[in-house]
Amino acid sequence: MQRGFLHSSDPRVSRISQAPVAAIDAVVNRKYTLEDFELERLVGTGNFCEVWHVTLKARPRESFALKIYDKNIVTRKGQIKCVQQEREAMLMLNEPGCDNVIRLIGTFKNDKCVYLLYEFAEGGELWEQTSFCGIVDMGYAQGCMLQVIEGLEYIHSKNLVHRDLKCENLLVKDGIIKIADLGSSLLIHQAEAESHIAAAPPQQVPYNRKEFKHFVGTPAFMPPEAIENRDSGKLRDLWSLGCLFYQLLVGRPCFYASTDYWTFSRIKGRELEFPPDMDPLAMDLISNLLQIDPERRLGASGGFDKIRNHEFFKIAIQTQITNAFVKNVKRSCTRIGMAILKSENKTPSEKFACMLQEIKDETLTTSRDELRVLKTLIKKMSWFQSTTEEQLAKEAKLTQELLYE
Repeated sequence: MQRGFLHSSDPRVSRISQAPVAAIDAVVNRKYTLEDFELERLVGTGNFCEVWHVTLKARPRESFALKIYDKNIVTRKGQIKCVQQEREAMLMLNEPGCDNVIRLIGTFKNDKCVYLLYEFAEGGELWEQTSFCGIVDMGYAQGCMLQVIEGLEYIHSKNLVHRDLKCENLLVKDGIIKIADLGSSLLIHQAEAESHIAAAPPQQVPYNRKEFKHFVGTPAFMPPEAIENRDSGKLRDLWSLGCLFYQLLVGRPCFYASTDYWTFSRIKGRELEFPPDMDPLAMDLISNLLQIDPERRLGASGGFDKIRNHEFFKIAIQTQITNAFVKNVKRSCTRIGMAILKSENKTPSEKFACMLQEIKDETLTTSRDELRVLKTLIKKMSWFQSTTEEQLAKEAKLTQELLYE
C-alpha cells in the first residue's frame, strides 16, 4: 500500500452513501453489502485500490477499513490473482488469528467492485512515525520490532511468505503493530513448485516468454535473489525485515538511490551505511539480517527465536522522553523539512543547514535524554544530506561512464 492520503482528520467529513439504516438483526444474519456502510473518508490509495474508513449504519460506533478494488482496473492491469491471493491469505491468517496481523472481517462484491472489510487501525501507517528521522524513542522502537517479529512468525507458520514487508504496510491500532497488505504473499509450496522457472538457463526460457514470478515487492526492500528472479522462500522476508528495521530506526530505506536501477545496484553490492552514533547492537542486528546468502541470514537457522535472542533485544532501553517531545520533533522535522527542501533559492547543503537550525529553535527539551536524542537526530539528518549528495554524484559519474563506454 502506498502512503495514505488523508482527506480529513474528521470522520464525519466526506460521507457519500446515504441509504436508510438497516435493521441490526437483518445485517447480522446476512452477508454485508456496500449499502450497510457509511463511507466516512478516504484514508489510503494503492496501485489499483482505495481504502476507506467506514462505519456500520446499524451500529455507527463500529469502525472498519474497506478496501475497494475496481474490477475493470484489476482486470486491465492483470491483478486478479493478486486480489484472490490477498483474500485467501487473510482467510488462512484469521484462524486462529494474531494480534500483530490485521484481521479480515468479511468480503463481498457487486457488479463493479470487490470489497475486503478489515478491522480499522486508527493509528494509521507506522511509516508516518518514521519519516525524516525514524522512531525517536528507542524503547518504543524495540517494542515495535518485537511485534513485527511476532506477526511475521505467525504468517510463516501458515506457510505464507509476505514478500512486501515495509513500514508502509505496518498499521497501528491501540498501540499494537499490525502487519497488513498480503496482496503480494505466496504459499510456500507454490514458491517451491515454481522455483525451477527462476533457475532455468536463459536459452531454455526466451526473454519474451520469461515469467518474473519472484521479482515481486517494493524495490528498496527486495532481496538480491528476488532482483535476479530467484526464489528463497521464507528467507526473503528476513532480508526485508532487516530493511524494515533500518527504515524504522533511521527514517529512510537503507539502499536509497534516485532510481530503481541504482537501488538494485546498491542492494546487489550490499552498499550498507549507518548514520553516526547509531546503536552498535542495532547495526549488528540489521547487518546479520541483510546477508547476501539467504542461508546466512539471522533466523535462517534457529528461527525467529534466534532474532529475539539477539543482544539488541536483551538490553531494555529506558529514557526520559515525553510524548510531547516526540510529537514536537516529528512535527518540526516534517513541516520544516518539506518547506525548506522544496525551496529553489538555496543549495541542498544550505537547505539542510536551515532546517537543522529551525528544528533546534522549535524543539523544546526538558531532560538530558531529550537533548541527547535531539543532538543524535541532527547528526543523522546531516549525514542524510552528505550521503545523498555523494550518492547522486556517484550515480551521475557512473551514468556518464556507461554512456561513453
